[in-house]
Amino acid sequence: MIDWRALLPTTATALSLAISGYLLIVHPIYGRGAQLHGDTLQLQKDIQALEGRVIALRADGPTVGFPSDLLWVAPSEVDAEIALQDTIVKLAEALQLSLFSFGPHAPIGEVEHKTVSFKLEGAAAVPDFYAFLASVETLTPRVSVSTIRVRPNPRQDASSNNVEIDFQISLWAFWEELT
Repeated sequence: MIDWRALLPTTATALSLAISGYLLIVHPIYGRGAQLHGDTLQLQKDIQALEGRVIALRADGPTVGFPSDLLWVAPSEVDAEIALQDTIVKLAEALQLSLFSFGPHAPIGEVEHKTVSFKLEGAAAVPDFYAFLASVETLTPRVSVSTIRVRPNPRQDASSNNVEIDFQISLWAFWEELT
């Protein structure tokens, strides 16, 4: 005859382990699966909304003009480049930067609008160079910096309070032909 009272602790332990296993392993998997399914459906809706927005923007493309505060307007590319260089050189001189040279820079990569660019090389005190960069960022039409190289000035006067640097900076801008 089976003593049911002796099996009661073993049965209770086995039942407890089964319930704990279900609650710790099986239930979270099904709950997480439902959450992931909901997230996947939401992502699919978001992707469809973005694709619709891209189609709408492409359809509006020809009617939407390029922002005018981004464009240097000139009769030709050479004129646009000269105007950009003139503006930057005058700004550099006003902020007491010593310019060594400036010249052409490789065109900017794949953009949908015409660009002009050039490289500038010189020396300055660090605060003056920072002021120059801040002023370039506020120019209208806009000018962008593509690269900056800075190194300590080996000719620095030891009695000077300002740290002197040599710099190379590449600048570019969008331009449009004057019509």
